[in-house]
This record gives sequence, C-alpha cells and structure tokens, in this order.
Amino acid sequence: MMKNKFQFWMIVLISSLPIILGTLLFVNYPSLGLKTINHGVLINPPLTLHGFKNDRHWRIFYVYHTHCDAHCKNISYQLHQIQKALGKDGQRVSIVTTNTNRLVSGRIYLMDPMGNVFMYYPDTADPMNILKDLKKVLEVSQIG
Repeated sequence: MMKNKFQFWMIVLISSLPIILGTLLFVNYPSLGLKTINHGVLINPPLTLHGFKNDRHWRIFYVYHTHCDAHCKNISYQLHQIQKALGKDGQRVSIVTTNTNRLVSGRIYLMDPMGNVFMYYPDTADPMNILKDLKKVLEVSQIG
C-alpha cells in the first residue's frame, strides 16, 4: 500500500514538473536575463496599420526623414538585395520606402500580412541581421 502511494505521487510530480517549470520560465523570463535570437527590436504589442490587412504579403518598411536622399536610396537598394537573397520566399515580401507620420523615421520595420508591425531596426543595421530574422519569420509563418 505504501509503495502504491509513493508511485502515485512520483507520477504526479514527474508529470507536473514540466508545467511548473514552464510557468516559472514564462512569468520570470524578463528577470532571468535570457537572450533572444532576433536581431531587431520587438514591438510589444505590435502596431496595426490599417489598409494592409489580408493581402498575403510581408512588408519591409523603410521610413525616411523628409525626402529620399542618397542614404535613403542606399537603404532601399539593400532592402531589395535582402528580398533577392530570400530566393523563392522573396515573392512573399514587398519593400516599401515611405515618409509617414505613423512610424518613427530612420527605422526599418517588418510587418506581417495581417497589418501588424512587430519589429524594427535602426537604418544603420546590418542587412544580414535583417535577412536572418526575416528568414526565421518566413520559415515558421503559416500566413503569407
């Protein structure tokens, strides 16, 4: 009888352990100092830009300051190179170079097909880091 109780409680403990540890990690994640693998800055909660929903394209927005100068044109060129580097997934992504008051200028933003702007980079960011993040997002995405 004692052996059966011990086995029962061991099974309960072992099966509850992943739930308990998962909850502790979820609640205490910011204070643990764990590093994320993304290179951009996550926007939490994401910004929703109306007018872009459900068109099945991911977007890379570059928001320039006042007018598109040589720096702006260089960024636009780099973003188009990122699109080409995506290979067949490049057709899932469109590049937008704009001057809008809805987003902070001098940044590169990623937007999902549902119209959610979820990550940004400074315009001085390494294009390879943007490419790495975009590849990861497109790989796991079920939309677009």
